[in-house]
Amino acid sequence: MAWFMLGLLVDVQLPGGESVADLFSATKALLDFVYMAQYSVHSGATLVALERSLSEFHAKKDVFIRLGIRDNFLLPKLHMMTHYVRAIKLYGTTDNYNTESTERLHIDFAKEAYRATNHKDEFPQMTQWLERRKKMLQHANYVEWRLLRVQREQRDLIAARQEIHWRPPDMACPLHHLMTKHPSRKAVPVAELVSSQGYGATFFRAALARFVVEFDNPALARNDVEAQALQVRFPFATLPVFHKIKFRNVKYHDKETLDSIHARPRQIGQNDEVLIPARFDTALVRVRQSENLEARNGLAGKIPFNSVSNNTHM
Repeated sequence: MAWFMLGLLVDVQLPGGESVADLFSATKALLDFVYMAQYSVHSGATLVALERSLSEFHAKKDVFIRLGIRDNFLLPKLHMMTHYVRAIKLYGTTDNYNTESTERLHIDFAKEAYRATNHKDEFPQMTQWLERRKKMLQHANYVEWRLLRVQREQRDLIAARQEIHWRPPDMACPLHHLMTKHPSRKAVPVAELVSSQGYGATFFRAALARFVVEFDNPALARNDVEAQALQVRFPFATLPVFHKIKFRNVKYHDKETLDSIHARPRQIGQNDEVLIPARFDTALVRVRQSENLEARNGLAGKIPFNSVSNNTHM
């Protein structure tokens, strides 16, 4: 329609001897505004031209009243044109805007609702029909969501049964132990360490005494170590304790924890309920000695402190 409109108005004969110039100018100004508003790129000059064309239309629009086409110009779309320049400056160009969404909603909310009435006092009927339709759609969406959720839970359960939750890491590479900077408990009484209700390291005192003797006198025979260990006295009553040792290989596995050893007693609440159960992992520890020490002892592969093998979790 916009393509042919000006061509039809060029030589149209208006009643009452009215000049076609004002009608032509008003129509041209409105068409200019419509086309310039669709630009995909705007500048200061195009926005000024957009405002100028709208001002020209308002200056010439009285011709439609004189011709009896309209009594007033109280039109929402005509009022919206006054906000176009400001909206373009704030939100960008209008090349992606159209009225298809509102036209489609008019079909759903007006035409179909009207067809569902008896065409008498239709407004309350349309409102009630739309409300019931909305509730039905919401219920249908809820039922579909529940069915999909049940199916997803069943698939997850089957996958969980088939999935291997944990695989042992590749232990072919050497492991390096890593411990926290500060102990888990700073001062644990030795009595708690050796108690069966605590850490359960029953032979801790004897094993530590033998280790001290062998460390100070690596050339002593086994019987001499046992004899001197009985004379060792410790000048402390508490010791710091670490509850976890981690093993890593940064070269091949970065900061991934490949293995770990836990050693912690159970924690009891106020009502004698077990808050955290005890955990003492079994570990096989190999202590390598220097070649000179092994030569002096004459025992290749001798492992000091081996009497603590029954309490490896400490």
